[in-house]
Amino acid sequence: MTQIEPNLQQFLNQLPDLSDEVLQRDYLQQLQFHNTLIAAIELLKDERQTLRLVELAFGINTKLAARLAGAAQPPVEKPISQRFLTLVEEKTWRTYFGTDLKIQLLGETLANWAVTTRWIVT
Repeated sequence: MTQIEPNLQQFLNQLPDLSDEVLQRDYLQQLQFHNTLIAAIELLKDERQTLRLVELAFGINTKLAARLAGAAQPPVEKPISQRFLTLVEEKTWRTYFGTDLKIQLLGETLANWAVTTRWIVT
């Protein structure tokens, strides 16, 4: 087993107890924690916590949310990708540049599932 970076391990241990406000203020809005968050998502097997991070990130930084969603690993990868696609659909539905934004956000995920996603482009 590989050794987990101490800050990452500390974050994973604290995650269930962190409020949404603390996650947003102290982690999601802080650029220096983005790589730690992506690494955390790669290790998380808790669907609820993974969804929580992706959804909170989506409200702050859609590119970060895309990277987080793309970093999710089995067994949570499928439900996370489906929820992310729903969030993107809801957001782009109201915008003029909907299709371009969808493509951009799918590209930001860097995930294999994004390549096979089929959206009806209207």
